Amino acid sequence: MKLNNSVKVIVRDNKMLVYFSEKGDIFETNEVGKFIIEKISQGFSEKQIVKALVEETKKDSKKIEADVKKFLKLLRSKGIIE
Repeated sequence: MKLNNSVKVIVRDNKMLVYFSEKGDIFETNEVGKFIIEKISQGFSEKQIVKALVEETKKDSKKIEADVKKFLKLLRSKGIIE
């Protein structure tokens, strides 16, 4: 899993702007979305992202796993990750 080569990211405070030049789309993530995209950029797998997020937030792993899957599905549907 990796970011599409046409994706550019801009970090502002605890948020991230994601620009997908192929489609001209721009969207903003919250702090958790920023965390996930940063981990994707670092080559993390889905399992590694979930583990890192659980360690970071100390929240329920099943809930985090479901949320990460949902967010990754969204990113895939928009062509942002491959």
